[in-house]
Parts: sequence; structure tokens; C-alpha cells
Amino acid sequence: MLLLQSRQSNIDPSPELLDKVMAAIQCRQELILLKRKLAFAFCLLVLSISSYVPAVGSFSAQAKSAGMFGFLSILFFDLKSLGYYWKELAWSLLESFPATETAGLLVLTLLVVGAIIAMVRYIKIIRGLSQLIHN
Repeated sequence: MLLLQSRQSNIDPSPELLDKVMAAIQCRQELILLKRKLAFAFCLLVLSISSYVPAVGSFSAQAKSAGMFGFLSILFFDLKSLGYYWKELAWSLLESFPATETAGLLVLTLLVVGAIIAMVRYIKIIRGLSQLIHN
């Protein structure tokens, strides 16, 4: 045992070893943080996609109750009356437009796209860090 201790005390680590160890620790900490961000982006994606179905249902119910589909059928099938009454039809369409539900769908769409973009970005960074750590 004494012989082993004396041999170990004579071995000096290289000066770059501390730098390499500290860089590896920092890379692993960044990797853990990025994995947490990836998990958060995935949860955001799942929640926004799962809330998309009720939002579409609410939008279609509001559009149906406001009679938007009737205005749209006139718009596509009765072009002659559309030429005469286009101002009144435009105002009626704007008055019956479900703006709140449309804004909700837009927000959910932006959340889905943002979450997908963040996930792709985090996955690319995680792959690069993982290759750096393993090499």
C-alpha cells in the first residue's frame, strides 16, 4: 500500500487535463439544460395540438351560429347578386366573423410552429454536443 501511494504522488497530471475535464463538465451541463428545454418544447407541442381540436370545434360552432356558411354560399354560387349587394354582404360577413375563435386558432398555430422550430433547433444542438462529448 505504501509503495502504491509513493508511485501515485510522483505522477503529475498534464496541464491540459484540468481544462479538458472542465470543458467536459460544462458540455454535460449544457446538454442537460438543452434536454430540459427540449422536454418543455415537446410538452408545449403536445398541449397545443391537443387543444387545437376543441378550438376548431368552437370556431365551426360560432361560424355556423353566425350564419357565415350562408354568406359563403352566396359568395360562391350567386355572383350576380354579389355584384349588386357586395357592400352589404361584406359588412354582414365582417359582423358575423368569429374573430375571437380565429385569434385562438392563430395563437395555437403559432405555438405549434414555434414548438416544432424549437425542438428541431434543440435536437440539432444536442446531437452536436453529444458527438463532441463522445469524441
